[in-house]
Amino acid sequence: MSGALRLDANAQLPPPIVKTIPSPPPMPEVNDETLAVGSWQLAVGSWQSAVGSRQYSELCARCHGTSAVAGGDITDLRHLPTASHARFDEIVRGGRYESVGMPRFDAELNREQADAIHAYIIEQAHEDLQAKEGNSVWRSIKQGLHSALAWILF
Repeated sequence: MSGALRLDANAQLPPPIVKTIPSPPPMPEVNDETLAVGSWQLAVGSWQSAVGSRQYSELCARCHGTSAVAGGDITDLRHLPTASHARFDEIVRGGRYESVGMPRFDAELNREQADAIHAYIIEQAHEDLQAKEGNSVWRSIKQGLHSALAWILF
């Protein structure tokens, strides 16, 4: 048996891996017609994140985690790099990462539904950032309202 597995062992642990979390894109600018995120447009109204939450729960949560909180080797979508946000539709509906296990969802989602999921993920990223800064009560209230609205709509 190796000495490193004993209670009186003196082996040194490797230094911890520090993961840098990229800043999320700006929150969508909401009006009755569109949500603008960076350089791409997300068409629909202010209920888009609730719709995205429902679609996310049905198609994405089993791998990427509830509320976009991953718990393992699968990508935590709240911490996507900027390039992945720019290619979101290509990844989700176009099968960009099919070769590494990410299925394509072009048969299940149209562009607007994929955009709604994207808006939901961006919102979750911002809420994660806020939670790290201290305001988690609003997140709980908003999640409850989104769930209720999504069930009413669908």
